[in-house]
Order: sequence, then C-alpha cells, then structure tokens
Amino acid sequence: MNVIVGLSNLMEHELDNPQKMREYIQKIQTSSNHLLGLINDVLDMSKIESGENRMNIETFDLTEQIREIDMLIYAKYRFVITDNGIGMKKEYLEHIFEPFSRQENSVTNRVQGTGLRMAITKNIVDMMSGIIQVESEEGIGSTFEVIFEFRIDKEKEKSSPAQPRKNEINSGESDILKGKRFLCAENKELNAEILKALLEMEGAECEICTNGEEIVERFADVREGEFDAILMDVQMPLMNGYEAARAIRSGTNPLGRTIPVIAMTANAFADDIQQSLVAGMNAHISKPMDMGVLRKTVVKVISETPQTPMVVRIAGTKEIPKPRR
Repeated sequence: MNVIVGLSNLMEHELDNPQKMREYIQKIQTSSNHLLGLINDVLDMSKIESGENRMNIETFDLTEQIREIDMLIYAKYRFVITDNGIGMKKEYLEHIFEPFSRQENSVTNRVQGTGLRMAITKNIVDMMSGIIQVESEEGIGSTFEVIFEFRIDKEKEKSSPAQPRKNEINSGESDILKGKRFLCAENKELNAEILKALLEMEGAECEICTNGEEIVERFADVREGEFDAILMDVQMPLMNGYEAARAIRSGTNPLGRTIPVIAMTANAFADDIQQSLVAGMNAHISKPMDMGVLRKTVVKVISETPQTPMVVRIAGTKEIPKPRR
C-alpha cells in the first residue's frame, strides 16, 4: 500500500515524462497484484476459520495444472508405482535393497532371479541424489515412491519455443474483443468508468446499467445481434447480479435463454463461482478486471453458446433454458 500511495504521489509530478509514468504504472500494477493476493489470502483464511468455506467437485485438466506449476518451479518430481501383486512381508522390507536379497516363499522360489534389481535401482537413485521408499502388504501388493530433484536447463528454456496450451489463443489475441458489444451492470460510477475505458481500448463498446433492475428492464427490449454478451456485477442495489441473471434467463425476451452472461465480481470464492453458475451465468471473472482473462472467457462462452437452449432447473425458480457449457 505504501508503494501504491507513494508512486501515485510521484506520478502527479511526472505527467510530462512518459518513460517515468510507464515505470511507475508497472510498479503500481505489481504492488496492486501483491496486495490483492494478500487480501485474498486473509479472506480465504477467515472463511476457513469460520467454517464457511465449502468444497466444490469440478472437472479440471491435470496436464494443464502440472504445466502451470512447471512454469513456476519445475524442480522436484515424485513418482509412485503401485502394483497388486503378491506383496512382501514387513520383516523383509528392511532387506529389499540388499544385493542378492529375495523373499523366500513358494511363489518366488519358482521365479528365476538374482535378487539384484532392487539393489541396482537403489544405487541409481542414490547416484541421482534421489529418495526411494517402499510400502507393501503380503497378498495385497506394493507401492514404490521415488523422488528426484532435477536442475532447470535455463539455456533450453531460452531457446525452446513456447508450447501452446489448451484453449490458448496464439494469433490475433489483441483483436478478440474488437467490435464486440456488451451490456454491463455496474453500480459504482468509478468502476463503470474504468470498465468502459478498458473495453474501448480493446475496440469494444458497452452500455452501462447501474443496478440489477435496470439491466433486466433494458434487456427486455434488446434485439437480436445488439449485444454479444452481458457482464454482470453481483453486489448491486435493488436487485443483485444473481437475481438479475435469473430474471433475464426466465424473462419475456427469448434472447435471454442463450446470450452469454459473465459474472464480474470481487466475490472470488469457490462457492461464489458456484452461485453464479447456479443463477444461470456462463462464467465468472474476478475483480479487478484482467483483460487477458476477459478475452479468453468471452471466446470460450461465445463459442460454446448453442443455437437452441438446454432446459435446466435453477434453484428457487421455474425450469428455464440455459446455454450449454
């Protein structure tokens, strides 16, 4: 906060110095993101301690998650190999890595072997400064765990082209929002001004409604092709975003069944996201607005919008059509 306040004061005296202004802006953005992370951590902890935090079961791309971690640390890997074989006695486990060691029983006696492979494996793991551990239960099977630390090849990282990710836009990303028109609900004047400016910088247009009731009334008269999507604030007077989304989905305008609706809110907990989806929205974007996230979200929800609606039941309302996700 000190950095943000201090640099804001300095910017007042550097209005004619574009290079300094860019430098200050970058530092403010970095500090703002750090402060936002701290606030979110405190809020997360508060919810956990109060018992309000809930777990939601959702599908996710494990490969993509690993790829994101790989970008940050790529340092230690844990391999777990499990079988459902004959297993081993607990007394034998302390000797498993000794040369020429074999568990003697009626089964292993009929299988050829020298008892050296586990000793060789242990030596290779030790040479690589790794760790190998084993758990086993006779008649159930065995589990081997191997942990290695790998050095990051910095030169390879510099020379290798970036691998495209799933759903990543590789070309024309800056033009994704160009020409798009949004109907937006935002009750705070400054936030609305910032949102409008950000969208205009992307070549998009927007119409701002100041509360939930206003956007529902405005949408009743919307014509086909007038708007590409709705950006819906959640915390609003008179009617909140969840109520407004339900009203639009179940309203008299048939376009309300299919138009993409994106929640746009500082409420970023898992249950807040779930509430947005249950209310009939297609996606959830956390404030402060990240234009990169908005671009990808808009592409996703527009591409997934069906020509014909799918009927689902939304809690507390009648059955209404909702876009397929």
